[in-house]
Order: sequence, then C-alpha cells, then structure tokens
Amino acid sequence: MKITDVRTILLTGPISNDPSMLALRKVRSAAFIEVHTDSSHVGIGETYLGYQFPEAVPPIVDFLKPILVNAETLDIHTLRRRMLDCCAYWGRVGMAPAAISGIEAALWDLKGKVIGLPVYELLGGKHHDRLPAYATGGVSNWPLDRLLAKVDHYLSLGFRA
Repeated sequence: MKITDVRTILLTGPISNDPSMLALRKVRSAAFIEVHTDSSHVGIGETYLGYQFPEAVPPIVDFLKPILVNAETLDIHTLRRRMLDCCAYWGRVGMAPAAISGIEAALWDLKGKVIGLPVYELLGGKHHDRLPAYATGGVSNWPLDRLLAKVDHYLSLGFRA
C-alpha cells in the first residue's frame, strides 16, 4: 500500500457557549490532515496549529507532501524523521513540528485502520480504566471576579480541575 495524496481540510464554526472564550473569539478553526492511499483506507489527523493559525497548515503540508506520496505507509517513524530532517533549518520548533504532528496522527490513524486496531493499542495499550478531564480556555489575566466566573462555568459542566 502506498500513500497517494495528503490533503488539508480547514473548518471554521461557532466556538462554543463558553463565556470566557466568546469574549475573545466568535469562531473556532480546525485543521485536519488526510493521508490517502491506493486502498480504501484514509488516515485523519488534527493539528493544534489549525486553531491558532489555520492558514499556515496547508502550505506546510504541501511542502512535506513529496516526502509522503509513494512512501510505504506503515513506517511512521521513518516518515516522521524524513519530515523533521526536511525542515531542520527553518522548522525545529513552532509551526513545522505542529503540522508534522497532524500528519503523524493521520499516519497512526491509517495504520490502525489497516491493521484493525485502535491507535491506543498501537501506542502501548490501555493503562487506565478512567482518567480525569480538566477544562481550559480563555485568557487568565482577567480581574478576579471574571476568573472566578470562568471557574464556576467549568465546575457547572462537571469538571473538577
């Protein structure tokens, strides 16, 4: 199986009903990366860079695409190393590794689909029956009353951290 294409999908929609986030932005963006193969399998990954600066993701993915197209899809470590090496001069930190992480997530998703296992099994398996979730979002340099209102909102949703 070979990789035939790598595409970026940018989505934008209403952010949420979180008052602390709505004070800053009305919409949220996301960047998804699809890795297509010559089979029916498609891997999908997301990069946090899509939330911060979605317009930066497609050019980085397009820059890295020649490394991936026609490559063996299940050799994720080699592909990741090639992408990092290709960006070594200009992309050791910041946007390049963020975009690469989305591609890598898509490759793990693809491998899981091909093998028939969930990605967490490929990465070492289940270690906990439950994990606590925490809430985060919005700025933290607000006056104390607004910070407390933000905490109260998250507590009302069931978060404890």
